[in-house]
Amino acid sequence: MRFLHLTQPSLDNEIGKRTKYQSCKRTRAEEEFRVVRLQVLCLLLGAVAVVSVRKQKMVSASLFDQRKLQAEQARKERERQKDQAQGIELASVFSEETVPLTLTDNNPSLEVV
Repeated sequence: MRFLHLTQPSLDNEIGKRTKYQSCKRTRAEEEFRVVRLQVLCLLLGAVAVVSVRKQKMVSASLFDQRKLQAEQARKERERQKDQAQGIELASVFSEETVPLTLTDNNPSLEVV
């Protein structure tokens, strides 16, 4: 059982003075739950702040910056489409029928049957 110290120790306290202790109202698990809940709240607040700052940055961007961002987004979109096209090509290469290699009597090296 944990106890909460109600008076602050100081140098002025008399040696014979008694200190009052009172039991805590929450268990250790409850306090840990509250800390985790506070951390989640801080994480959500931070995420909202980051989104807000990005939105404000887009609103207050100059025309030059807006064009630069649009060009960058278009470049990323072209790369994504290119990667998807390559993925389709690779899938078609791997889906082709493969022919097993076997040894023949005439030639001990591997040949396509």
